[in-house]
Amino acid sequence: MDSNNDNGERIFKFTKPPALILGSGITTRYVKNAPGWEELLSRVGKRFGIDESMMIILESSAKNYVKEHPNEIENFMPRLATEMEKEFNERARKGYFRVEDILTKEEHSYFLETHLNPVRIMVASELKNIELDNDSSKTKELSYLRSLRDNVPCIITTNYDTVLEDQIFENKLSVYQRISDYYLSGSQGIGEIYKIHGSCTDPKSLVSSPMLSFDNEAGS
Repeated sequence: MDSNNDNGERIFKFTKPPALILGSGITTRYVKNAPGWEELLSRVGKRFGIDESMMIILESSAKNYVKEHPNEIENFMPRLATEMEKEFNERARKGYFRVEDILTKEEHSYFLETHLNPVRIMVASELKNIELDNDSSKTKELSYLRSLRDNVPCIITTNYDTVLEDQIFENKLSVYQRISDYYLSGSQGIGEIYKIHGSCTDPKSLVSSPMLSFDNEAGS
């Protein structure tokens, strides 16, 4: 038998259940007033005095940077986040505000512990504050999704928020947000969520993600 046909038969006759891969469409569909990245960054900016006019200036800087670096044409939002980090650092240095007056107590404690840029910490906080939509028309869909936890070995997601683990699967699955967590945890390979872009519960884990790959020039 041809080797390609043999491989095809092996794929279609595979008896093990497949992994479930879920992306941002889940949040968009099931979260009440789910913010896009532009809205999310705008909310964070308002917390330290970035008004609409200043946001336009930062967006212009981000667009110019991307225009000058064609290989980063898809990275407008990450660059805008970097411009916001730079602006936050500059305002803090000039004494426009104290960092502890901008951040919540919990955020500030995390900042002192990790020295992570406050903008990243605030982005993570915004992602924590989202809830499922109570639209009854989606109840059946959510019920079906919840039933999958007993039928798939693991769920792989690019989502930073905790909607999947906390609200859809109701904290009944183990969650891993780093490769090291997965390999060092004694994983059983079943009933697990693997967050390959990190999680808002650990702002440091967002740094290496494509959407929030903040530039080092902004400072950590």
